[in-house]
Amino acid sequence: MEFLILKDGLGSIEVNIEGEEYIVRSLREEELISWTEFCADAFSAKANPPLATYFHNHFINDPDSDINFIFVAMLASTQEIASTLRLFRRRFFQGDDETDLYPIPIVGIGEVCTKKKFRRKGLSSLLLTHALQVAFAQQYEYALLHSSSGIQTFYKKFGFVSSSCEWTSLTLRVDSLRGWAEEKQVVVEELVRVITIHEHVIDISELVANGKKRRGIIFRSKEYIELWIAEESKNSLSVGLFQGTSLKGYLSLQSRGSNAFRVSDGWVSEDPEEYWKLLLKGLIEISKESASEESVKVMVPTKFLEDYAIFEDRIVKSKTDPSLTLFPNIMFEAAIDDGWMIASMLKSGRHLRGRPMTVELLWPIDSF
Repeated sequence: MEFLILKDGLGSIEVNIEGEEYIVRSLREEELISWTEFCADAFSAKANPPLATYFHNHFINDPDSDINFIFVAMLASTQEIASTLRLFRRRFFQGDDETDLYPIPIVGIGEVCTKKKFRRKGLSSLLLTHALQVAFAQQYEYALLHSSSGIQTFYKKFGFVSSSCEWTSLTLRVDSLRGWAEEKQVVVEELVRVITIHEHVIDISELVANGKKRRGIIFRSKEYIELWIAEESKNSLSVGLFQGTSLKGYLSLQSRGSNAFRVSDGWVSEDPEEYWKLLLKGLIEISKESASEESVKVMVPTKFLEDYAIFEDRIVKSKTDPSLTLFPNIMFEAAIDDGWMIASMLKSGRHLRGRPMTVELLWPIDSF
């Protein structure tokens, strides 16, 4: 197959596969609705299949969306969509002074799907090659994606390598949470309370703009927070940490099934350790109200716990005096999310500033 990139970097491809002509090009505005329906149909076999409205909102609510970055392979004779792939335009912090000012341009790869009758024809390879060429032509430096383990071999052929995220699963007994809540009632009721992201977009934008930028974080504009974060977190439980009327930080939890939650997003002003501790503990206390059994499980990024020594006082003190533990019946369990993969599009495989890019704390809410 020969691949053609036109001067504008988007271009099109015409290719013959098994005697049939296909065209790879960008989606057109008038095709957006039919594309969302195609994606919904392609993912209909999933346990909880997304509706067409999900893909439509995923595009509309992305302030950096561009119809030209949705690629389709179409059967030339009927103009039927056979396969698709979308590039998400983002910027990424590497956690140093230079990239705090000038975050790295990256693309996320998502919504990759092929209609059943068109599978095993090489269309996904065709689309991915074309999309990466477009990204390279427009000077994006890295590509990120999240994949199931069974498909990672496919992406490795295109230069993607694994970049695992480590999570810690905290299993907390509800009775011990109640005891902690009673002891810390003033903290929970006066400083930490349930919020919605929509009502605090301006406050959160200021937190992000003025706070320390963490390595492995997607750059967030006010529009990104207002449209993407607020919409993606509609079904999440979010809490804010306040001093008076001033918002100093927030955390969000996503439900992961019966009595299970995952920390999906968060930010604080100036990264004080105590702010994170209060937020997490307040969030866990509030989340246990949704628990119908004895314990609740909360998944937290391990890097997040390590950086802020969260629960360190519990772990250290319990070795000498169990009566000093914050949660007498807490259980820690390591978990690895090995689905994240990264490809460098820098010339000669060179990594920016001499070090490889890693996903240390890519919040799930930022997923593509």
